[in-house]
Amino acid sequence: MAVMAEVDADADADETAATPLGASDGGDAGPTSGPERKAAVWRAAEAAAEAVRAVQAV
Repeated sequence: MAVMAEVDADADADETAATPLGASDGGDAGPTSGPERKAAVWRAAEAAAEAVRAVQAV
């Protein structure tokens, strides 16, 4: 289960990072360029890592 959550989080982060700046990825209306986008990707990665740690602790 934890591995699937980690892989899913990695895939989402890769997809977000691969979206050209200023382009819509069809997802939510989050930041689309610059440091705001980078910070959002890092926050999402940290949240995913925390979820994986929580599952592994069970």
